[in-house]
Amino acid sequence: MQLDDHRKNLLAVYQAAIAAVEGRLSVAKFLRKHHISGSIYLVAIGKAAASMARGAYEQLGNAIPASLIITRHGYGQGIGQAYPGLRLIEAGHPIPDRNSLAAGDALLEFVQQPPPDTTLLFLLSGGASSVVEVLPDGVSLAEIQRVNQWLLASGLPIHEINRVRKSLSCIKGGRLASALPDRPLWNLLISDVPGDDVSVIGSGLLAGASDPISDATMAELPGWLVRLLNKVPPDLSSYDSPALEFHTSIVATSRTARRAAEQSAQRLGYPVHRFDGEITGDVIVVAAALAQQLKSGPPGLYVWGGETTVRLPPNPGQGGRCQHLALHMARLLQLEWQQQYLFLAAGTDGSDGPGDTLWGIDPAQGCTGIAGALIDGSTIQRGIDLGLDVTGCLQQADAGRFLDTSGDLFRTGVTGTNVMDLMLGLKA
Repeated sequence: MQLDDHRKNLLAVYQAAIAAVEGRLSVAKFLRKHHISGSIYLVAIGKAAASMARGAYEQLGNAIPASLIITRHGYGQGIGQAYPGLRLIEAGHPIPDRNSLAAGDALLEFVQQPPPDTTLLFLLSGGASSVVEVLPDGVSLAEIQRVNQWLLASGLPIHEINRVRKSLSCIKGGRLASALPDRPLWNLLISDVPGDDVSVIGSGLLAGASDPISDATMAELPGWLVRLLNKVPPDLSSYDSPALEFHTSIVATSRTARRAAEQSAQRLGYPVHRFDGEITGDVIVVAAALAQQLKSGPPGLYVWGGETTVRLPPNPGQGGRCQHLALHMARLLQLEWQQQYLFLAAGTDGSDGPGDTLWGIDPAQGCTGIAGALIDGSTIQRGIDLGLDVTGCLQQADAGRFLDTSGDLFRTGVTGTNVMDLMLGLKA
C-alpha cells in the first residue's frame, strides 16, 4: 500500500469515529430509547449544541414549543431558522465575549418560562464554559477574559482550569440548578473531559460543585488572579440545590469514538491497537510516550484519545495542541521514518484548542476549521526545504506555521460533536 493510500485511510478512520459520536445521532438514539412525555422546553449549550438540538427536534418535534441554543461563533450549523420557537445565540470561544454574557442573561430568563406540567431538556457539550456566563458582582468581562487567556496558556489540566472558572461564575459548579423552577429535568451530555465527570463537562452547569481549587494550583496562579478570586462574595461558594427530578446521561464519549475508529481500521485491513486509558499531560511528555509505543510496538494502527496541555511562551505563534503534538511526533520519529510511520492528531470538534485566534481569525466571525494535522515521513524535510526550523517553531508554539508550509494541516470544519482529541498512529 502506498503512502497516499495510508493517509486517505487515516482520514477515513477519523471520519468514522466522528460519525459515531455526532450530536444529532447521539441524542436521537437516546431519545428513541427513553420516552419524555408532555411539553418540553429545550436548552442546548456548547460546541455541539446545534447538532444535539437537531437530534432532539427529530425525535420530539412539536412537543418542543421553545428552545434556546447557545454555541460558539460559526457553530450554528444553519439551525437558526430551522424550527419555530428557536432562539440561537453564538458567543465567544475559548474566550468569553459580550455575547457570552448576553447568553447568560437569556438562559436565566428562558429557564423561568416553562409553565407547570412541562419538562426541561438540557443538552450540554464542551465549550459551555466559555459561550455562556453570568458573572458575580465585582468581576468584569475584561477580567474574566484575562483569566481565561491566562488559564489557556498555563498548561494546567482541564479539571484545575474549570475549578478556577467555577469560582468566578454564578452558574457554573451546579449553581444554574438553583435558578431552575420545580420541573422534571433531563440532562444529556457529550463528554469532552477525561473520566467523563459531569461536574467538569461545561464546568458543571447542573452538576454539584467539585473540590475547591487545589493548593498546588493556587501556588501557580499569578497575584492578580488570586486577588480577583478573593473579591468574589463568600456566599457564591455555597447554594441550596433544589429538589428537582433529575435524569442525567452521557450520550457520547471518547471511548465511543475510539471503538468506532478501531472498527473502521479493521475493515480497512489494519491490525488495531486501541488504548482505553485517556491521554493527558504535557504535550512534550505525551509525544515521547506515543513515539516510543510506535517504535517498540508491532505493526498496525494505534488509537488513542484524550487531551494534552501546552504551556505557551509569552508570544506564541500559530496552531493548537494537536498541531504541536503532531510536529513533536514528526521530529521524534524523523530518523525512524523511511515512510514507515504516519500520525494524525485532531480535535473531534473541528478545531484545535485556542489556535484560531493565532491565525488572525476574529472569534466573532467563526473559526479556521483546522482540527489538527496528519504527518508522515516527509513532513520535516518538506518544512526544512521551504526554509523553516522545526526546533524554533516548537519553542515558539508555532507548529501550525510549519505544518501549513509542509502541507500537513488537517481541516474538517464544524463536526457537531466534541469528545476531546483523537490520535491515530500507523506503523505500516
